[in-house]
Amino acid sequence: MPLPHICNNNYNATAAIPSNPGWVGQCNQRGTIDVIWNCFSTIFISLWVMLHLNVPADYEGFWASFFRKTRWLILGALAPETVLLASGGQWASAKRSLADMKALGFEEWTLAHGFYADSGGFLLRSLDSTPFPVTAKQIHYLVKEKYMGLPQITEKEVFDKSKADQFSKTIACLQTSWFVTECIGRAIKQLPISPLELSTCGIILCTVAVYFFWLHKPLNVTAPTTLVLNYSMATILVRAGADAEKPSGTPPWILPSRPVFIRSATGRA
Repeated sequence: MPLPHICNNNYNATAAIPSNPGWVGQCNQRGTIDVIWNCFSTIFISLWVMLHLNVPADYEGFWASFFRKTRWLILGALAPETVLLASGGQWASAKRSLADMKALGFEEWTLAHGFYADSGGFLLRSLDSTPFPVTAKQIHYLVKEKYMGLPQITEKEVFDKSKADQFSKTIACLQTSWFVTECIGRAIKQLPISPLELSTCGIILCTVAVYFFWLHKPLNVTAPTTLVLNYSMATILVRAGADAEKPSGTPPWILPSRPVFIRSATGRA
C-alpha cells in the first residue's frame, strides 16, 4: 500500500508544474489554486481601476449603475481589445474637441473638458426643452454659432467631480507589476507558464493602454453640469437648415447612457 503524501511547508513559487494534467495540490510547489487566484485577482483589480464609465442617466439607481459596470468588467475580461478600442476612440474625440476649441481661441479648454462632455457631463437646458446631454462636438457648434459661451468650469473643477482613488490605483499597480515580474522570472528560468497566466498578461497590456487613453477622463462622476441656453431648440434647428435633419454624429463607441441628438429635444427624432 502506498504511503499517503505528506505536504511540507517549504513552498516554492518557482517550482515547475508537474507534466501530468489535472489539479495540482498546494504542497511544496505552486498549485492550481495559486495560479487561478493570482490571475483572477489581478484581472479584477486591473479592470476595476481601469474602467472610467460615462455619467449615469438621472433615472439610473445604484443597481443599474452596478450592473452596467459589471457588464463592462465581463467584457474587459473576455474581450479587452473592445474596451481598448472604446477608450482610444474617446481619446481621439477629446483630442479633436481640444483642437476645435483652440481654433476658436479658447485655450482653457482641455482634454478633461472633452472627456467630460463626451461622457455626458454637460446637460443642455433650452427655452423649450428639458435638460439633455450634449457632446463636445455639439458644444463646439453652439459656441461657434454664438448660441452660448464656453462652459465656465475649470479643469480643476472637472477633476474635483472625479472619484479617483489613489490607494486602489497603487494597489493595482503593485499587483500587476508583481504578476508580470513573476511571469518574466519564470520565463527566464525556463519554467512553464500556464495559458491563464499568458491571457492575464495580455489583459494587463490592454488595461495599461486603456488607462493611458483614459488618463484625463474623470472617474465615476454622478452629477452633471447644466448649461442654460437662452434660445429655443426650434430656433436652432430652423437656422441649421438641412444639417438639423442629420444625427449629431455621436460615434457608437461612446455608448452614452441616453441618446445624444440635438434634434431629440423637440421630439422630431
